[in-house]
Amino acid sequence: MEPRISLELNWMTSHIEIGVCWILLNELKKAFREKGIAMSPGHGHLTDSLLMYGNSITRVHPYEWHLPLECFTDYYETENDIVLETGSGGIAEAEKVLLSLKATNIKIEEIEKGSFRLEFLKGNSNISRIIIIHILEYPELDKFQHTIVRGWREIDDEILRKFKKGETENTLWFETDLMRKWLVEFAPESMSDLVLLRALLHPDGMKLFPSILHRRQNPDCFPSSNRVDDMILKESYGFLVYEEQAVLLKQTGFSAESPLKRLAHKGHNIARTMFAVEAVAMTRQ
Repeated sequence: MEPRISLELNWMTSHIEIGVCWILLNELKKAFREKGIAMSPGHGHLTDSLLMYGNSITRVHPYEWHLPLECFTDYYETENDIVLETGSGGIAEAEKVLLSLKATNIKIEEIEKGSFRLEFLKGNSNISRIIIIHILEYPELDKFQHTIVRGWREIDDEILRKFKKGETENTLWFETDLMRKWLVEFAPESMSDLVLLRALLHPDGMKLFPSILHRRQNPDCFPSSNRVDDMILKESYGFLVYEEQAVLLKQTGFSAESPLKRLAHKGHNIARTMFAVEAVAMTRQ
């Protein structure tokens, strides 16, 4: 784990704007926690960072889920949007934290409600980079305020049984009729299966679901092996579904064609699935 942290710190040192944003996100997280404002377990490519996880800005562990650092660094070298999701009061608290900040060579303004423009200046005038921090406020997250202290729970057999029965009414991200139908047909056995179903719930991914279901129900037609590429694609039943899989395949010298026009981001879908696991668990309390 230490080499990964060193790699991230070195990268942030050479990308000082992201390093500053990491510090600001940590300050926002502490302010939200002090005010009892719920914060989501992660959004977008923030989930690929071990430093973000270590500072509780995200709750998706990159090592446990095989999320390569390159997904984080490649994205934030080219994009300028960072997103946090909070419950009620998140925007007002973010305004207090960000707009009161006095920093040399950084200009911060709220360009629209909940969206903060950070201009990183070279000297006194030359702009080197602009980054936008978006605070998305969802009152639906208020019911997860207890997770501020206890943390997002792990899936267990009882929760998994509810998913298998499609008992996901009033959850976030797993409540649609189509998803509930998929859950009954697929009979997921793990958190990884649930993340995969969530990642397929879009027009392109829906076309792939029957093929994955067939392999799920007929394991003999999908022989496993110890080849590196087979191990990387095992979680998605041999299909290239995630951005992270493509990066890992490239690093190990393998390649694979995907039936999807656009690969899903696994870290983001893990965070979405954590919402649903928490919501389903709450129904038994």
